[in-house]
Amino acid sequence: MVEKDPDAAIVLFWKAINAGDRVDSALKDMAVVMKQQDRAEEAIEAVKSFRSRCSKHAQESLDNILIDLYK
Repeated sequence: MVEKDPDAAIVLFWKAINAGDRVDSALKDMAVVMKQQDRAEEAIEAVKSFRSRCSKHAQESLDNILIDLYK
């Protein structure tokens, strides 16, 4: 789905995050798709804003995503 319609995928990721549904995965996957769409700044803000909703074990992965987004 992401390859076919990244904008629709981002909307679904936002819905999952706001619903508290698999926030770790949704936030990470959304950030990757946003980067592919040249929306890195938006992805950085999303990760910063919603990382507190993610589990402790997801924090290192989110750090790595942020590092990649800043490149």
